[in-house]
Amino acid sequence: MKTSLIFIIPTFIIMSFGNIFSTNKIPQSILNAAGTGNATSLARHFNQSINLIIEDKKGIYNKGQAEILLKDFFKNNIPLNFKVLEQQEQLHTSFAICNFQNELKEEFSLYIQVREFEGKSIITKLKIEII
Repeated sequence: MKTSLIFIIPTFIIMSFGNIFSTNKIPQSILNAAGTGNATSLARHFNQSINLIIEDKKGIYNKGQAEILLKDFFKNNIPLNFKVLEQQEQLHTSFAICNFQNELKEEFSLYIQVREFEGKSIITKLKIEII
């Protein structure tokens, strides 16, 4: 009995944390929109207000303002070689860290934070920085 408890308890703990810290939960449609620089498709997933950081522009913007800023950025920085480096989920919030290059071979880091709300994946934070 004692031996079986030694194996059962750690297994239960690992399984419990596995549900809290699982991976790969950002919808593919969001990643595809980011990877192609499609600001309109990406904005469909924006919360009504979003924490947006694009290089030197940072703040809380409404959905329309954020889409305009993102379109302006992608107009001059079409993503090439888009790679998802990491995805994680904690409770109802997921995030992805991605990298891409523009046509001038400048490298950027993209951070996307998504929350589940009423069965939908809503982007609450988006950050783009040059590396």
